[in-house]
Amino acid sequence: MRFARALVQESVNGRRSAEFESIERAALARGLVCDRFTMKHLLRGRVPLDRDALVAGDIPTMHTAMRQLGVQAPAPDDYPEILRPWLHRRVWRSTLGEAVGRAASGEALFVKPAGALKRFAGFVLAPGGGLMVGASRRTQVWCSEVVSWRSEFRVFVVGGEVIGKRPYRAGEEPDGDVILAAVEALGLDRAAYAIDFGVLEDGTTALVERNDGYGIGSYGLDDGAYLDVLVTRWAQLLDGG
Repeated sequence: MRFARALVQESVNGRRSAEFESIERAALARGLVCDRFTMKHLLRGRVPLDRDALVAGDIPTMHTAMRQLGVQAPAPDDYPEILRPWLHRRVWRSTLGEAVGRAASGEALFVKPAGALKRFAGFVLAPGGGLMVGASRRTQVWCSEVVSWRSEFRVFVVGGEVIGKRPYRAGEEPDGDVILAAVEALGLDRAAYAIDFGVLEDGTTALVERNDGYGIGSYGLDDGAYLDVLVTRWAQLLDGG
């Protein structure tokens, strides 16, 4: 392993996450020295960052660490163009204000932030519904037509290979051949990532979204496999990828 130590975020909102516990267990099992840190200390420059350490934390924390290390945070790419055949629904970029306007005209939409930081959780904007989040109407969002999911799974990919799959809406498993075809189409644009697939009400396996391989939830993935995702992507980011 490239890293000899791991800097693992201490807590978020005063609570230690299951993900941080998992990272620490796996890192210690591999002989890494583990140090905990808080976002407060990171912002004050009291965390000894260097390129020989894995940094593991939530997305705002990871972006702060990247800035301090001079690493360019990658642009989010939730819906890569090459994966659009697997969406099986309309998805487009808009603003929160435009989405509210469409809802006011009678159209139901699923809305989620389009920026690097997920400023609010995705939600269904019902016909005639008003703005339900404390965000500017100019906020860039992804909109999609509303569909019903039987299940949703997170698939973890390292080096173009699927290394694990975990449900976050349990139910029927998505078609493995469909997942493999999508992973193959993506190639190695990112060394490690998570790609979410689910089963629609009509039984079709469809792409939910793709997430970068840092600051992501594990949904109970094996400790070692989860660490592999984070280590692989962090090393690539440090190398300018």
